[in-house]
Amino acid sequence: MRRVPLLTISLVMCLMANGALAQLNEDLSLCLRGQRAERQGQSEQAISLYTQCLETGGLSRENRQKTHRNIGINYSALKQYDKAIERYDISLALMPADPWADWVNRGNALSALGKFPEALLEYERAVKAAPQFAQALYNRGVVLEKLQRAQEAKADFSAAFQQGLRSSELLERMNFHGLNAQQEVGLSEDQPVPSMDIFRGAIMQIAEFYQGRSVCIPSTENLSTVRPELERQLSSQGVVGLPSPKQIRVVMLTRYPCPFSPQRVQLRPATQADIEGAWVYPLASQKFMFAPQSGNWQQIKSLPPVRCETVAYYPGGEARNTLFYLQADKACPFQRTEDLAATRLNPRVMSWQIMGQGRITITRSDVPQHVEEWDAYVVTQEFELAQMKFKVGDMVSYLRRERGNDLNAATAFRHLQRLP
Repeated sequence: MRRVPLLTISLVMCLMANGALAQLNEDLSLCLRGQRAERQGQSEQAISLYTQCLETGGLSRENRQKTHRNIGINYSALKQYDKAIERYDISLALMPADPWADWVNRGNALSALGKFPEALLEYERAVKAAPQFAQALYNRGVVLEKLQRAQEAKADFSAAFQQGLRSSELLERMNFHGLNAQQEVGLSEDQPVPSMDIFRGAIMQIAEFYQGRSVCIPSTENLSTVRPELERQLSSQGVVGLPSPKQIRVVMLTRYPCPFSPQRVQLRPATQADIEGAWVYPLASQKFMFAPQSGNWQQIKSLPPVRCETVAYYPGGEARNTLFYLQADKACPFQRTEDLAATRLNPRVMSWQIMGQGRITITRSDVPQHVEEWDAYVVTQEFELAQMKFKVGDMVSYLRRERGNDLNAATAFRHLQRLP
């Protein structure tokens, strides 16, 4: 049997920032740099930065635990599985809120070492603690295959699918075993669906799987209203006849990002003149930065809130992003554009340009081949939504493209108010 990939349970520790970064008791700047290195596949550098962060950052127990886990993941990427297991053990000793993630990662490392019975015990601990943790079910199925326990493996693959996992690895195993994966298996991603019934079924399935993760369809809408909207958008993109599963997914992720769709009469695509300037991210809107069921939100919700975030787009392509963690009674130090002057003394690592129709491209000199594109909209009429108040001139933006995301899924949201 050819090698079947396992799924690693990673954890994004903290938000990326450029410029000043301050927190009451911790310095997460090296952890942030480690996170960027990890995303670029630079595992050795990530381990070095995470290690320095542990030594000098004064991290809380929770962030020490997360950092040890991330070091373990990078050791696994380097195929240094014994060292990875040591880090997962330290993470578990620090009492994580999600120990099943470390058990799965331990199981992955043991499986890579050929210790399949031991790996199976780790996955079983994870499944027992979190029965709906689909990645644990899938990985247990892979090891059961290696132990020649095909019927049990098939049961785990089916259970992982029922829990919502739709990875290409899982779908391949289900297809290999002839399992029924509803609409997904047996359909080519790039070929038109064979009928309108399957089109409707794909919409429902994608909506159910992505809702709250990358898609936020209003509760007032249903298939009878969603499908015509998707058909109109597909038609505007030149799709004739029935679309492919990938086209359905992309258009749904584009049309219904979280926390709300930008297709509103109160918004229009921002121009360069709209975008240039200094902005602050209101604290009341920051809880909508990530979709409520997304991995990013689950991973940062226990961290202190970023009580003061600014974004600046200066003429000449200079961009700045500054985060501050503050006590509840402390005011944001940036009240006017000139207050950001000190942050511009830091080395410039970010540049921006507008690509048309409000699409902002961000490049970074400190991260090779960095990919970051935001869709920006300017508010033309005041409105309120989801406890957020939007004033004329505010900017709404969605992170539409980054490394690993080529589907135009909105993975982050910003509501920005211009500094005078």
